[in-house]
Amino acid sequence: MANVIDLLGSASLIVNRNPSMSRPYMLYQLFNLASSILSPSTVVLMIAGSFTVLLNITPNAALVLAVIPPAIFLGISFKIKSDTQIKIAAVLSTFYGFLMMISALVLIATMMAEKTIMTPSSLFIIALACFYLLTAIMHPQEVGLVVYGLLYILCIPSAYLLLAIYSMVNMNNVSWGTRETVAPPGPGAPVAAPPLTTAQKMKNKLTEIFTQSNCCRKVWRGCRGEEVVVSRQNSMIFQEEQYGPQPQNTIVVDERIPEIPQVEQSRVEEPPAVVCPNQCWVSQLQSLSEDMQLREGQLHQDEEHFFRELTSKYLEPLPDDKKKQKLMAEKLKALRNKMTFAYFMCNAVWLVMTFTLQLADANIAIQVPKLDTNMEFTGQYMYIDPLGFMFIFSFAFVVLIQFLSMLWHRVSTLIHYVAYLDTESKIKKEQQPTKEVQTTVTSPLYYYHHHYY
Repeated sequence: MANVIDLLGSASLIVNRNPSMSRPYMLYQLFNLASSILSPSTVVLMIAGSFTVLLNITPNAALVLAVIPPAIFLGISFKIKSDTQIKIAAVLSTFYGFLMMISALVLIATMMAEKTIMTPSSLFIIALACFYLLTAIMHPQEVGLVVYGLLYILCIPSAYLLLAIYSMVNMNNVSWGTRETVAPPGPGAPVAAPPLTTAQKMKNKLTEIFTQSNCCRKVWRGCRGEEVVVSRQNSMIFQEEQYGPQPQNTIVVDERIPEIPQVEQSRVEEPPAVVCPNQCWVSQLQSLSEDMQLREGQLHQDEEHFFRELTSKYLEPLPDDKKKQKLMAEKLKALRNKMTFAYFMCNAVWLVMTFTLQLADANIAIQVPKLDTNMEFTGQYMYIDPLGFMFIFSFAFVVLIQFLSMLWHRVSTLIHYVAYLDTESKIKKEQQPTKEVQTTVTSPLYYYHHHYY
């Protein structure tokens, strides 16, 4: 959500610099952000409606029962650890899962009793189910995952209510960040050594000079599998003295080894191997292009300026300053409190407005004729509050845009796949030699075909 807010904050600049970002896309992100912000209150209203039907109580009492559990969870989340928050959220998710299952059954029973599906909630659920089924059919390899759509319906309160509370309360937790420099694991601060005498200092100095003059460092680099391992090895090389010619079959015993001063084990000890990120493909490409004359190109000035600005603003590691980190932690906590208050204040206002309109007179609500299963007018009318209808319509509009974008993407993928198959004719393929040359660098088209089809 913070990334979307940052994106919308610089929407005009991004649209001017990036041709892939359009103003309709920014409008879509705005609708998506609004629905995400107001989703907790909408879930609470849905739970209140379920309580009204299941427990046969008044809407006021149902709303109070629906607000109490998330309000308690929100209050205690400021005082307990995140692990405890997750455990409490798991218990509430189980309870809400059973409640959603019962609500779905009650909704189906209500549609059968009233013999109509022409209600906003029923139409939205049916349309959403159809969208999911069509999307699954158009993705044959992942068609089995549509079964988890039932789990998605059961976890709606957990995803749009409890997860929102957990995310807002833990906004100041940046342990998941990628810009902080992580110190390598090791011992703590070194303990001050006792002062050395003059004789010890002279002995250490001579030992250091002797070691440096007789040591060399050998570095071995290898690229194996997924990693590049750089191993440093220390080897002691001793200079041999010149001896005169010895008669044959004479054993010469070298007695110089005991005279060599013993070096501390920490100096001769082999340091551990350093594991570097995966750069095998870079090494392979460099080795293949050593005998090739490649032209050196340059990025456009605007593009280079964009990436340098992006790197300095978002990707460079933050300096390790304890005072700044403490000040930043306090600022993050204050920001957490302000954003949490604003977020749930918006939800409270939306909750009160929607609930007030539900209790108001029928003249304020939208009058919709009631149709039966044969699409014939029954002579009765349904009354829908304007805010609830607007929210459902906006959310349905966002889902429709996502579905149309998915259709466009699948058609483009089909065109790409057909173009790949028709690149060469069958006769030309039969005339190709069967011997294949194994290369180190894989073709991008081959990679794309075998990983996405």
